[in-house]
Amino acid sequence: MTPRSKGKTERSLRPIKPTPPPMPPRTSYATSLSEHIPSTASTRPPIICLCGSTRFLAEERAAYFAETMKGNIVLSHSGMRTPDKVTGGELDQLHLRKIDLADEILVLNVNGYLGESTRNEIAYARSQSKPIRFLNPVPDVVDLQSILSTASING
Repeated sequence: MTPRSKGKTERSLRPIKPTPPPMPPRTSYATSLSEHIPSTASTRPPIICLCGSTRFLAEERAAYFAETMKGNIVLSHSGMRTPDKVTGGELDQLHLRKIDLADEILVLNVNGYLGESTRNEIAYARSQSKPIRFLNPVPDVVDLQSILSTASING
């Protein structure tokens, strides 16, 4: 033994782990989105406002993702359920301002459900001449007219 290693035993050498092969390139969302987003700086992607009950948050998230992947800017609720007494006031007014910003609204009429706030949002969007799309087919235009006739426009 050398004076330097006095009292120390030699450690056994561990085998060196081989480095893993490089990961295959991952498809990035940005690459996919570039197909949908206009390339000129003077145009912007369409702004879509999601309207529907906060009961259906999973469907709202799915629609948000799908519209984003189409290259759209998406406005929606807060993404969480709120007590009705809170929703009935300032948040409803804030959502109408989002409709003002939007080029189009997408109504999330899950299982055909259109609550009072959603009916008001549809009526408001119509009063502002906004194009309206529905997630699910609307049974009949007459039914939609009767639904909207009960809505109040408080913009």
